[in-house]
Amino acid sequence: MWRELRTWGWLGLLLPVLLACWLLDGLSLQLLTFHGTDETLYHLPAIRQMAADWPRPNLSDYTSATTPLFHVLYAAVEWAWGEHLPWMRALNVLTSLFASLLFARLLQAYADMDATLATGFGVAFGLSPYFFGASFILLTDNLGWMLALAALLAARHGAANTLRWAMACVCLTLALLTRQTHVWLLPCFLWLVWRTPEVSVPTKARASAWMAATLLPLLGLFHLWGGVVPPGFQDQHEAARLLNLRAVQFMLCTTGFYWLMLVVPVRGLQGLRWFDVIGAAAVGAAWMAWQPLAPGYGTDGFLWQAARGGRAWPTGIWLFWVLMPLGCVALWQMLRTSPVRIGAIGWLAYALVMSRSELLYQKYFDPMVPMLLICGMSWANVSRWRVGLGLGVWSMLGVVYTIEVLIRGVVR
Repeated sequence: MWRELRTWGWLGLLLPVLLACWLLDGLSLQLLTFHGTDETLYHLPAIRQMAADWPRPNLSDYTSATTPLFHVLYAAVEWAWGEHLPWMRALNVLTSLFASLLFARLLQAYADMDATLATGFGVAFGLSPYFFGASFILLTDNLGWMLALAALLAARHGAANTLRWAMACVCLTLALLTRQTHVWLLPCFLWLVWRTPEVSVPTKARASAWMAATLLPLLGLFHLWGGVVPPGFQDQHEAARLLNLRAVQFMLCTTGFYWLMLVVPVRGLQGLRWFDVIGAAAVGAAWMAWQPLAPGYGTDGFLWQAARGGRAWPTGIWLFWVLMPLGCVALWQMLRTSPVRIGAIGWLAYALVMSRSELLYQKYFDPMVPMLLICGMSWANVSRWRVGLGLGVWSMLGVVYTIEVLIRGVVR
């Protein structure tokens, strides 16, 4: 029975993908998803320029804020076979489907999840609002996801398996060269190395040195650019102050939203005492009172739209006053009950990474936050039906968002 459910589950992802490909006329039309115009404005010009300069593409400055591996790979495809945009988009669709499979496998490895539940989460991940739409156009996000998930899977046993650790370091290097924000993986890798008592200290030190070496290509690019993004994007992306705490605030709000959806139906307030809940919520409310989080420059996504309010959204800025205390409770639950899982470690690392950014688009936090929340707890022996409630809502978010995008239209 459960094997059949897993099969039908993956069909539940494949069918919407095939339907979207058909509606987009075999991917010859551009899907106007979140930041969909980035394909035309930034990524295609970078790919075309690198293809023209092949085999020595200029990496010192190009029309994208991300590290250049995505553009280099697609430039090689264009140089070899010419620019066939539908086929290039199809390659990104396959990348996204494989990333969804890796996500399901990751949850079995790190969240004690059985194969049936992991399949459900893999499908929901593939349909999530800021992942599904990005599958059908040339954006760098989903290739970065695939490489980051592959790195975590290969690194599962830490330094106990030299070959797997070497593969993990290669995948980590490639993930960093696709999107520099994946430096959040480094603390997770360190934890995976040093948590295994049966491995000798010299072996752990050698594995840590390999991991440190994965940073060298990225640091070389930073030196070439004189910053963490190419020169043309430094004013937009790099925070003007040492830490942009608004990024941490919005990450907490996103955490509160998905905690209510995915964790509370399964765990409730397990592991928390009443004064834990009151104290964490009070911290969130006090932070909002001290530094109110409101839409402004570099803010977009459905949570930001809901906070803006208006005729289409019967909400307003009070939404963040609710979500931020809930996010503090969720984070405290994760730190208190599972402090040494990649969920908790990854959450803190990613919050630090994003605090260096001036742009707070929701796609930078989603589906990262739900992934970290899911990996922050054990899902062994949980009620499938309770889990299904949150999974259904998460999947429907992506479906509704995609339908809204398709109604809005596409571009030839």
